[in-house]
Amino acid sequence: MSEIRADLHCHTTHSDGSYTPLELIQLAKKIGLNGLSITDHDAISAYEELASVPQDEIRLLPGVELSTTLGETQIHVLGYAFDPQAKVLQEFCQACRKHRIERNKEILDKLWNIGIRVEEKDIVKADDLRTAYGRPHIAKGMIDKGYVATIQEAFRKYIGEGKSCYVPGKKYSVEEAIEAIHASGGLAVIAHPHLIYTKKVLNDLLKCPFDGLEAYYCRFDPRVDEKWVKLAQDKGLFTTGGSDFHGSTRPEVKLGSKCAPEAVFLTLWDHFQNNIRK
Repeated sequence: MSEIRADLHCHTTHSDGSYTPLELIQLAKKIGLNGLSITDHDAISAYEELASVPQDEIRLLPGVELSTTLGETQIHVLGYAFDPQAKVLQEFCQACRKHRIERNKEILDKLWNIGIRVEEKDIVKADDLRTAYGRPHIAKGMIDKGYVATIQEAFRKYIGEGKSCYVPGKKYSVEEAIEAIHASGGLAVIAHPHLIYTKKVLNDLLKCPFDGLEAYYCRFDPRVDEKWVKLAQDKGLFTTGGSDFHGSTRPEVKLGSKCAPEAVFLTLWDHFQNNIRK
């Protein structure tokens, strides 16, 4: 069997990515990946779309990235190898989607009040609301109407945290997300700990019942990744890895730029095959 190259962190049009699920799989094959996990924000609907699509040459592992908080800190929780049909996780994602739509409408109202006339119909087609659009989509609408030149400018001036048109999302706890993942037969992973800059937050997070830690991430130097590999080993957690690919909304990040260790991917794949697909 050939070596497994698997990117376990990427996004599609079902959250804030620019590739459809099928387009993402085609890209993964083109660049030589043979393992993939689509980890859309608070959405697992991509797997429903792909249910009837032949997945030859690539192993598609169910994944998700759930938005949570620990105290006042935003934390992302990755889930893997779960049952995409599990009601508990579907309902968790549906609740997140509902609140995300409500939040984004508040953001659009705030933008409208300062003269930035962007509407929901400018961002997504009515029949394309399979999952909630995100702030990157709002930023793209602002670009299309000439209010800003880049997505970064939209966040920096208007919709980033602490800016005039920012609206905080509904808070779900880390523990709630882990519980939903475990109840769906999956395994819970701390997403990109590289971006957690407060030691107390990290220590509190490591007290939660996680199974793994995303040690290999995005464009960070391998020497930085090794710090997280060692921490995972010390805490008895497995180590995953991925690019956090979004497509055109983050063009500097390339699919496959970071991958999970082959042995970890195979362990996750076996868990999915033996416990979920048995």
